[in-house]
Amino acid sequence: MLKKGLFVILIVLLLSTVAFSKTTVTLYTSVPKLIVESIKAEFEKVNPDIEVSIYRSGSSKVVAKLTTEITSGRISADVLWIADPSFFVYLKEKGLLVQYNSEVLKEIPAKFKDPDNYFFGLRAIAPVIAYNTNILKAEDAPKKWIDLTDKKFKKNIIMPSPLYSGSNLVWLYCMTKKYGWKFVEDLSKNGVTVCNSNSIAMKSVASGSYKVGVTLDYKVRDAMKKGSPVNFVYPEDGNVIVISPMAIFNTSKVQDAAKKLVDFVASKKGQELLVKNNIIPVRTDVTPPAGVNLSKLFESAFPIDLVELRNKAQEIKDKFADLFE
Repeated sequence: MLKKGLFVILIVLLLSTVAFSKTTVTLYTSVPKLIVESIKAEFEKVNPDIEVSIYRSGSSKVVAKLTTEITSGRISADVLWIADPSFFVYLKEKGLLVQYNSEVLKEIPAKFKDPDNYFFGLRAIAPVIAYNTNILKAEDAPKKWIDLTDKKFKKNIIMPSPLYSGSNLVWLYCMTKKYGWKFVEDLSKNGVTVCNSNSIAMKSVASGSYKVGVTLDYKVRDAMKKGSPVNFVYPEDGNVIVISPMAIFNTSKVQDAAKKLVDFVASKKGQELLVKNNIIPVRTDVTPPAGVNLSKLFESAFPIDLVELRNKAQEIKDKFADLFE
C-alpha cells in the first residue's frame, strides 16, 4: 500500500509540473532595462503561462552576439527588439524572420512596418540636442545639427558612438546624407567627445560635465521629470525618427508565444506602457508624451532608406572610427 501511495503522489506531482510549466520566450533587446522589465512584468500578468527571458545590451553588442549565433547555426533568441532597423533588413534578406501580421499589428501605421510584414517598428525614438539649463539659456543653445560644429561649443559636446548605438548609426547616416562627411570631420575638429551610449551622454549633460549632448528625446524627458537641469530641441534642420523594430526568428520553437509578446507591445496597453516611460508610441489611438506631435515630427524628418542604410552601415562605422577612435 505504501508503494502504491508513493506512486500516486509521484504521478500527481508529475501532472502538476506539466500543468504549471511555462513557455519561455527569449528576447534580445537594446531597450533600457527598466522599460523592458516593466513590459515583461505586465506581459507575464496577462500571460501567466509564458515567461520572458531577456538578454539586454547596446544594439551593436546584440547584433554581434546574433551574428555569431547565425554563423554557428544556433540562434538562441526568439524575438529581437533593437534600435538598428538596418539589421532587420539583413535578417529578412537572410530568410531568418517570421512573416506575421496579426489583427493587433494592423493597427500600426504602414510607415512603421516592413512592407512584407517581417518586422515592425513598435517605438519611435528621436536623437535630439540636449543642453544643461544651468549653463546655457534656451536662446544660446544649438537650434540646428549644424550648430554643433560652432566653435563656441568646442570641447563641450558629447555624443554616443555609432559603433555601439543603433540609433546613433541612423542619426549619422542622416547627417552624412544632408551635410556630407565634412560635418563629421568638423565635429571631430570641434573636440566632440564620443561615449558608448545615449545614457552616458544624457548623464554627462545633466551633471554639467558638458554643455551640450546628442542623445535620445525620451531620455531627456525622463531626466527632466526627475528634476535634472536639462532641456532639448528637435533641430530645425531636420528630425531623425528611429523606428525601433521587433521581429520573430523563424528558428524559434515557441513562435506562438513569441507572437503574443509582439502583439502585447503593439497593443494599446503595451504602447501606453512606453508612454509612461516617456517614449513616443506608434499607435495613433495612444496619447504621446506631453508636447509631442509625431505627425509634425515626421513632416520634417529625414527620409531613411533602410536598404541603403544596411549597405552603408559598415562604411559609416569605419569612417567614423577613423575620425574619432
